[in-house]
This record gives sequence, C-alpha cells and structure tokens, in this order.
Amino acid sequence: ASQWVDSLKQEFGKAYDERVDLAQRAVETYGSPELTEWLDNTGMGNNPMIVKMFAKIGENLAEGRPDISSQRSFTMTPDQARQEISRYNRDSDFMNAYNSGDHAGHAEAVQKMNNLFQLAYPDDNQIA
Repeated sequence: ASQWVDSLKQEFGKAYDERVDLAQRAVETYGSPELTEWLDNTGMGNNPMIVKMFAKIGENLAEGRPDISSQRSFTMTPDQARQEISRYNRDSDFMNAYNSGDHAGHAEAVQKMNNLFQLAYPDDNQIA
C-alpha cells in the first residue's frame, strides 16, 4: 500500500494533501459508515483509483458549495501544471512578455511560469 501512496504523491505533487482531504470529505458526504469501514479494512482507501475518484467528487462538491467562493482554486497537479505551461507556450502575447525583459508584463509572466514549473516538477526544485 505504501507504493500506492508514493504513486499518488508523485501524481498529485504539491496538491497531494489537498486532494486526499477532498477525497475524505467526499467519502464522508456520500459514503455510508459501511463504505468507510470497508475502505479502511481492505486498504482500498489508499488505492489510487479510489482516491482519485473521490478527490474528483470532493472537488466538485467544494466548487458547488455556496459558502465557498466560486473562485475556489485548487492546487494544480503536476499534469495540470504541465498542460498550463503548454497553453502559455502557445500564447504569443504571453511568450512575448515572458521573453522580453523590457515588456511591462515581463516580471509577472516570469513569476507565473516559475510557479507553474514548481508545481509541474515538484521533485526538481527543492529550494534551500
């Protein structure tokens, strides 16, 4: 089961704790006590397929709640961050700002890209 946790940590990156919390909330909201007991007793509560499914349900749950701002943004998983980097790489206005030191939006573009790279490659940037 520890390899399950490791694979989830790798897939979720910096979003791991948040996604596990969302999954637990989804189980508490939609699951029965019997389901919770089964997940604990069988170890299936750590199965990546189960955790990812309930994390997705938890995300939808949180986004649909009126007491949480509609702007609720979740920490990106490495995959999501890499997709976002690709999107920015195809955005000529953004890349112009990113590559041009004297562009008004240069510093902001560099900061945005640095943040995405830290999410996309969490193991590569253990900043001291």
